[in-house]
Amino acid sequence: MQMIKFSFLVSIYNGEKYLSKLFDSLLEQDISYDQYEIVCVDDCSQDNSIHIVEKYQNKFANIKLFKNSQNQRVATNLNNLIAQCRGIYFWPVGQDDYIAPNCLGKLWNNLYSNSLDVILFNYRRVTEKEEVIDEPHVFDEHAMMSGVNLLKKQFANTNYCHYILGYEWRAVYNTQFWREKQIACVNGMNYEDTIIMLKAIVMSNRVAAIPDILYNYRLNDGSITFNANHIKKGEYIYEFAFDVGQEEESFYPDLLKIDVGLADQFKQEIERRYNNFAFDLIRTSIEQKRIFYKFVKENRQLILNKKSWLNYKSKILLSPMGFPLSVLLEKIYRTKKLLF
Repeated sequence: MQMIKFSFLVSIYNGEKYLSKLFDSLLEQDISYDQYEIVCVDDCSQDNSIHIVEKYQNKFANIKLFKNSQNQRVATNLNNLIAQCRGIYFWPVGQDDYIAPNCLGKLWNNLYSNSLDVILFNYRRVTEKEEVIDEPHVFDEHAMMSGVNLLKKQFANTNYCHYILGYEWRAVYNTQFWREKQIACVNGMNYEDTIIMLKAIVMSNRVAAIPDILYNYRLNDGSITFNANHIKKGEYIYEFAFDVGQEEESFYPDLLKIDVGLADQFKQEIERRYNNFAFDLIRTSIEQKRIFYKFVKENRQLILNKKSWLNYKSKILLSPMGFPLSVLLEKIYRTKKLLF
């Protein structure tokens, strides 16, 4: 049986607009189709996503499609896909993004010859119409070293948390290493990737980085990121601050054992996470504010347990007077924006 070198992992939900571009990029590679697989799960899409995947399946035997009977969200989907994939390495990719052509050969040479657990690379951000917005040059060329040493060398003068929390798609991971370390997303979460990349790097003894731009991250109005940052949905605001913050806080003791310096930076990130809801909350609609405060009420004990992390502004907004105050602050914000 042919060795499966790579598994692309794709969680799909109403992605019909972008799937053809993604699949075309995944299939335009410099290793044979029997050496890698594209493993997809459809999360109860209500558009033609399944039909598009099935069309590609009819032409390419290396595409697998699983179908959820009920919506699971991206985090659960990614955990399931990692459990099912056969590749020595896996690469999670977003349904609305696409990768560089003919990049798997070089990745394989780096990964396999150095027995790497993780390899990092750069990406570009593109518009809905695939116009380049920018190309953040984050990773330089680094030979194999431990994940902790790479972070210290790469981000000697900056806070690494801003670069490696989230965006799990700008790395390729050793499947056996990931499973042995029991790295996993929090099931049911929208922000599936906030901490898993950090865990994979700091737990690894063999990481490398290359400067190549291998991933195109599309900013579009259908993504969770867009909805959270622009439409300001109440449940996203709550989850991004408190559910994700809880996940980060739970990893802090482990990171402290691994490296005190990195843990100190990470502690600042946890504090920022728990307090980052304020500006989004003020800008969102009254309806979405009600949704946010519903979550706050249902999770009152968790909020009380986070008091030591919260600044005075957050404490006020999370108090019983928070809702009317947030409505008032929104009016002030809108007025100032209109005038200035």
